This record gives sequence, C-alpha cells and structure tokens, in this order.
Amino acid sequence: MISGDVPNVLSAVNSGINFVWFTPDDSQNGHDTGVSYADSWFSGWSGSLLSAMSARRSLLIVTCDEDGELVYTCFASNASKKGLVSNNPYNHYSFAKLIESVWTGGTLGRNDASAADPSEGLA
Repeated sequence: MISGDVPNVLSAVNSGINFVWFTPDDSQNGHDTGVSYADSWFSGWSGSLLSAMSARRSLLIVTCDEDGELVYTCFASNASKKGLVSNNPYNHYSFAKLIESVWTGGTLGRNDASAADPSEGLA
C-alpha cells in the first residue's frame, strides 16, 4: 500500500502495486475551497489514473461524504459494473467489507463483519 500525493499514486499504479489509498487534503477535497475547485483538481489527474489502471483489473473508488447523512460513492474502472445504481444501505464499514471480499483475508476489525458487502458493483 502507498499513500501520499497524486504523483506517488500514479507511480504506484504504474509499478503494479495492488492497493493504493489516497485521501485528498482539505483544499483538494473541497472542504476549504468548494466543489468547483475540488472538481477541477480531480478532473486534472483522474484521467491519467484511469488510464494507468486500464492495463489490468482494477478499481477506483471515489467517496464524497460532506452531506452529513448520505454518502456518495462511485466505482470506476474495468472491474466495476457499468451503470449500476444500488439501493442497498451501505455504511463506512462496507468499504472494509469490500476489501475483505476482494482479498479474502478475513475481518479487518469491529463492525465490518456485519456490514453490507458492496461487491455487487464489481464485474
């Protein structure tokens, strides 16, 4: 796993690392700058990331949770089902459940064992 800035993420994907976690800072995620800034920042590099990911089965998960109650999550890649909209009730523990399902490694901690599994979105 690699964490860090966008060039490190792209480098990790290009080198074949199979799990990358990236959390934008409060400027990049729009917290301090607004949705337009965040959209421009993300649009400026997400195409390069998706291109790097296209050479193998991979998945980009983008989660936006500033709403307070609803959490929007998008799966994008050649490993996700195109156009799927789910009405299943997922929560933050569902992401851990997805990692457990994909890598079949057992539980990562509390609350994930009973979380809904969003792997319905994977092709």
